[in-house]
Amino acid sequence: MKYDASITTAGERRRSATGRWILGILSVLLALPVSSATALDGPCGPSGCAIDASCDVRCRLGNFWFRGEVLLWWTNGAGNAALVTTSPPETPPELAGRLDQDTTILLAAGDLNPGVASGGRFTVGWWFDDQAATGLQASYLRVGSASSRFRAASPDPLVLARPFTDAVTNTQDALLIAHPEFLAGAIDVDLDARLQGFQLAWRMGVLRGCSYRTDFLVGYRLFEFDERLQINSSAEFTEPRGQIIVGSTQQHFDLFDVSNRFHGAELGLVHEHRWGCLTAELAARVALGGTTADVGIDGRTINTVPGQESFAYSGGLLAQSTNMGWYQVSQFAAVPELNAHLAYNVTPNLSLMCGYSLIVWPRALRAADQLDVNLSQLPPEPPGPGRLPQFPASQSTFVVQGLQLGLTLVW
Repeated sequence: MKYDASITTAGERRRSATGRWILGILSVLLALPVSSATALDGPCGPSGCAIDASCDVRCRLGNFWFRGEVLLWWTNGAGNAALVTTSPPETPPELAGRLDQDTTILLAAGDLNPGVASGGRFTVGWWFDDQAATGLQASYLRVGSASSRFRAASPDPLVLARPFTDAVTNTQDALLIAHPEFLAGAIDVDLDARLQGFQLAWRMGVLRGCSYRTDFLVGYRLFEFDERLQINSSAEFTEPRGQIIVGSTQQHFDLFDVSNRFHGAELGLVHEHRWGCLTAELAARVALGGTTADVGIDGRTINTVPGQESFAYSGGLLAQSTNMGWYQVSQFAAVPELNAHLAYNVTPNLSLMCGYSLIVWPRALRAADQLDVNLSQLPPEPPGPGRLPQFPASQSTFVVQGLQLGLTLVW
């Protein structure tokens, strides 16, 4: 059973401001003066290209260019909390799944890695002069929703548990999901991630020769990274346990939704070098600005007794009344990006390319980092001493890297 959270996603709360940022930065860039094209005249003449080189991309037919890329990227993991454990079947229920016992960790937060995700990046640009000395370019990238899924259900293994630390006694404990003596259950852990970005930059040539050129970039950069971690567990009593009758069920739902948004000014250099029909491009950029992270935490517990109505309580296991709600964290960040491409110029107007990209986003908030496994109560108990779990606002470095294939058109 999945928990359909009533809270809106963190990303939806910040979408409306993006358009205003882009329009404002675009108006500033368009107001910048155009550099003199003659500053880039080289030994190959005003056109800056060798006319007898049939593959020279600088011998182009127009000032507009377009680049489309298919991305195969992957991200680093986050978090270190143990989420699902198992124990030998003969372990007593009061000791099963506890991290201070003979316990095997089936899933830790750091194991949740979406792996390779596909996406696209599109770049368009316009040179304001015939020598490609000054221009404006815009780029948009999106890596589609990447997912990591984990599921475990009895009777394989016979024992399932969700470990935590009892903050009152400062000892290890666990919420049993399955045990051969009296419980059958299952647990599902889902992590979804999405990345998108936008760049608007003024591009100015600073160095050029017959077979190379170097451009300076200055502009605006937007990055957005969303993660949604959901943990659902359910247990059914197969034998009576105290006052609990056979067939009674208990379900716990925890939701951690994080949206990181970066706005900043970007500076960079792009260098191209040609060897006949081959062109190598290296681009290094750094964006300086602010990261704002919106975090939503929600949870619910549902108890069902045969022949009676279900009882729902606010709070799950790791998402309880002490840490549920909306939070916002803002801080300065410097986000570097590196891109390397190798292109084959099929014609002066068309090239096919492959490449590698790396983006490092420090001080971002990840969903798995917001888990607090110290509990002072279990739902539906009221908050105990210490009022745990709490929202830790933990930060870590988000790294995304990968390969891309694409083409560039100039006309």
